[in-house]
Amino acid sequence: MTIDFHAHVVPAPYVDVVRRGDVPGVLLESAGGTETLRIDGGGEAGPVAQRIPLTAAYLEPAARVAAMDEAGVDVQVLSAVQFMYHYWLEADLAAALARVANDGIVALARDQPARFVAMATVPLQDATLAVAELERGHAAGVRSVEIGTHVAGGPLDAPALAAFWARAEALGTVVFVHPYAPLGRDRLGSYYLRNTLGNPFETAVAASRLIFGGVLERHPRLRFVLAHGGGALPSLVGRLNAGFVVDASCRERGARRPSAYLGQLWYDTITHDVPALEYLISRVGASRVVLGSDYPFEIGDLDPVRTVEKLDVDAAAREAILHGNAAGLLGLAG
Repeated sequence: MTIDFHAHVVPAPYVDVVRRGDVPGVLLESAGGTETLRIDGGGEAGPVAQRIPLTAAYLEPAARVAAMDEAGVDVQVLSAVQFMYHYWLEADLAAALARVANDGIVALARDQPARFVAMATVPLQDATLAVAELERGHAAGVRSVEIGTHVAGGPLDAPALAAFWARAEALGTVVFVHPYAPLGRDRLGSYYLRNTLGNPFETAVAASRLIFGGVLERHPRLRFVLAHGGGALPSLVGRLNAGFVVDASCRERGARRPSAYLGQLWYDTITHDVPALEYLISRVGASRVVLGSDYPFEIGDLDPVRTVEKLDVDAAAREAILHGNAAGLLGLAG
């Protein structure tokens, strides 16, 4: 059973809320028979302005399953598209929208439990509300949560998030860190650099804050999965180690050398380069890598099983990446 840990969805109930005009900064446009989500952006605190055509890949489970079958994927873990974090909105509204999105994703998983697993989103701009939604999802059987790499500009090691980390660790919830509104985007507007460079460095920044801010040290049982092969983190960990040595601020919150934490994290396979993925495996071990596609985005690896089959690893490592690691993280049988 192959498990794609990184796949996105926009559930129909959320689209209905947007259609009513109830999501500030998100509109629904219709042209040529296709509806498109228009995200206007929210300055430095909000999402990147973008348009997402709501094709069958997003809205029709049958089309998604057909694509999965073609790619050799048995199960997808369904997570929201990153603008749906709603970190730029007032917290109560963001919490209400998270409930709509999560209920829609849970419904998809309940309708086809052999093919879909639900992942939650939470309003991290208010830790109390985030914990409440985390607990609500846990009660519904959701064992993972997707978060952005910052919260409307606020870092993931902010003291305000302490209660959220503690509760996620206590519940055993897997935390999937996905890039959101990348830093320096004013300089990355051309050549698709916001995605190709901005997103990987955004993930590296978030992971570095979790390390140097002591979050990983205080919560050793908290399981993090980093999108896109950990972004730039695996390649730059040596430079982070050097910074740890020369700058006392890197040590004042109890962190160890950053390289000591590489094996405490998990990573998906989306590197777009087999040698890069093999390098990642050489640093962290095959037991820390899960299959990912980024479906249905064009920049994703929409043939992820074939990517893993190209790796120079043994059969046990390949099985772990395709199935065992994700199954273990999420408590899935079979």
